Amino acid sequence: MQRSICLRGIALAILLLVVAAGMASGGQRVYEERFTDGRLSLDWAPFPGFSPDRLEAVPDPQAPGGDSWAGRVVNAGLGGFAALPSAHRLGFRDVSVEAWIYAPVGGSDRGPLQGLAVRVDPEHGRFYRLAVQFTAPPRITLAYVGRDTANFPVYLRTWSEAEIPGGAPRQSGWHRLGLTAVGDALSASWNGQALPGSPIFDARIPRGSVGVYTNFVGGQQLAETRVDGLIIRAGGSDDESEKEVRQLLAWRDAWDPRAPARPSPMPGVGH
Repeated sequence: MQRSICLRGIALAILLLVVAAGMASGGQRVYEERFTDGRLSLDWAPFPGFSPDRLEAVPDPQAPGGDSWAGRVVNAGLGGFAALPSAHRLGFRDVSVEAWIYAPVGGSDRGPLQGLAVRVDPEHGRFYRLAVQFTAPPRITLAYVGRDTANFPVYLRTWSEAEIPGGAPRQSGWHRLGLTAVGDALSASWNGQALPGSPIFDARIPRGSVGVYTNFVGGQQLAETRVDGLIIRAGGSDDESEKEVRQLLAWRDAWDPRAPARPSPMPGVGH
């Protein structure tokens, strides 16, 4: 029984690698956000009920892309609640996102989270997020967050300092973070290396967009996530996702702060 489970896990891990490689090939769609010259390539919109702050391009001489520009999202709009702008005109079942993330190091167990999200589903108020928190103790977490959990995280996997490839960083700096969703399998990476225990299985969200996430754990305080070199590799056909994308757009536009009127934000903290 254990051998069967182990072989199944190995086979699915290989499948994830094959699909991810397929996403990188010319037959799949690739989207990039590099923030060069202060411009955005994709249309980013806030998540319903979360902080309305958008992803913006800001000057950053230390940006790893080498053009002195990076992306930034803060959680100032609602005084310290989570922020999750997503590329709301994209919606897929199988998708991989990776980006440079600036990870601050130090502090107590109270501190900011920086991360990426996949299958961002505004209609049902849910998403998967992979986030780093290098306070004491340092860790990386993968969680489901949804309206059905009052926007509190349901942790699917936590990686301690000993499990992080190369160990947790000792100084604040840029690192490569990746998250892939293929079917019911979620796979996470850190600096190009798979985090142990991947894939992790969860079937609650079948499809959605990609987002950049920030939050503060331990109270309503300000946090920011800086990103650069964000790459989205998507599988599936446009025909398969056309209806879902239209629904996604309708919900995103309804919650767009630029619209004349929108519903009151639903309560939640979205750790």
